[in-house]
Amino acid sequence: MKNYITLILIVFNLHTSKSQVTQIVNENIFPGALLVDGETLYFSSEENLHDSFVYKINPIESSSSFVQIVGPPWQGEPTDFLLNGNDLYIAEVFGNRISKIDITDSSPTPVAVASALGNVRSLALKNNDLYYSDTDNNNMIFKIDITQTSPTPIPILPANVIYDPRSIAIRNNELYFSSFPFYSSPNGKIYKIDISQPNQIPVEVLSGLLNPGTMRFKGDDLYFFNSGKISKIDVTDSSLTIVDVFNDISSLFLNMVIDGNDLYISEPNKIYKIDLLALSTNEFAHTNDIKLIPNPSSDVIQITGLKSQLGYKVYDIKGSAILENEIGLMGNINIKNLENGIYFIRFENGISKKFIKQ
Repeated sequence: MKNYITLILIVFNLHTSKSQVTQIVNENIFPGALLVDGETLYFSSEENLHDSFVYKINPIESSSSFVQIVGPPWQGEPTDFLLNGNDLYIAEVFGNRISKIDITDSSPTPVAVASALGNVRSLALKNNDLYYSDTDNNNMIFKIDITQTSPTPIPILPANVIYDPRSIAIRNNELYFSSFPFYSSPNGKIYKIDISQPNQIPVEVLSGLLNPGTMRFKGDDLYFFNSGKISKIDVTDSSLTIVDVFNDISSLFLNMVIDGNDLYISEPNKIYKIDLLALSTNEFAHTNDIKLIPNPSSDVIQITGLKSQLGYKVYDIKGSAILENEIGLMGNINIKNLENGIYFIRFENGISKKFIKQ
C-alpha cells in the first residue's frame, strides 16, 4: 500500500531504542498489505513494477523464510487484508474488486467477492458487513453483506459531501476514517461515524493533518501514520493528546498492523516489528496532569499541572502558529481575540493539548 504521510502538528515524542525493533523481512521486495494470524504473517508485494504476490512467513522464528501463496496475474494491486475465519479478504486497488482466498488451501486462487467497484483502499468488518473505502466512486465508504453471493454496495457517507476517505478502522459501533483531498495539502482529517444507525453525519476528530494514512486500533488507542513516524491518540480522551510512538521510519511508502503488543511495519525492502510493551511510558506519564480549564472557553484558559515555567505555541487547525509566549505554574492564556474554532497548544517539553474557542 502506498501512502504519503505527513502531520503538521508537533506533538509529544516517545523514543524507541533499536533493541525494541526486530527485523522480519529484509529482501528486494515492495511490501504492501499486512496481516498477522497467530504465528503467520501475510504480506503482499509489488515486484517488477506490475506483478503482485502474496507471501507468508513465521514472524517468531528468526530463521524463517517467506513462502509464496498467490502470484500473478491479479486484476489489481493488493492494498489491505482482512481475515474472517479461514477467508483472507483482499482489497485490490486499480482492480475494482474485493477478492478472497482460503488460507487452508495449499494453492489458493483469489475469488471475487464483489466486482465493478472503484479503487478499494482499506477494509474493516462489523458482523457480516464488510466496509471498504473507495477513492474512485465519488470518494465514498461502502458496505457489503459478505453472506450474499452478489452483494450490492451500500454507501454510508452523505452523498453531497466529498470526504476523500483513505484508511478505515472500526471500534465498537464507530467507524473512523482518514481523509485528505490532495497530497501535501494541510487539510487532512480523521473522522468518525456511527454505523449502528443509518443516515449519520461524520464527526471530525482531528484536523489540520497532512496526508493521514493507515489506522489501526489497539483498545482505545488509535494508531496512525504521521510524517516519518507513527502516532496515536486515546479516542476516549477529550483532549486528544497526540503521542508519537515510533520515530525512525525512513520511507513514505508504509503499512502497519497490530497483533497483541507487537506493531508490524512495512517499508520498501523490509518488514519489522516493535514491542509496544517495551516502549518507555515514563516520559509521558505526566501528560494527563496538565489541564486546560475551562475547555471550551470564550476568553481565558487556565493551565494547571505544569511542573515549571514553560514556553508554548498555539496552532490553528491548519498547523499555523498564531500565539507564542511563556506560562508559569498556574498561568492563564488570553484567547479572547481568537476566532471560534479548534486549536492546539504545544508546550516546549513536547506535550500538546487541544482546546476550543467558542
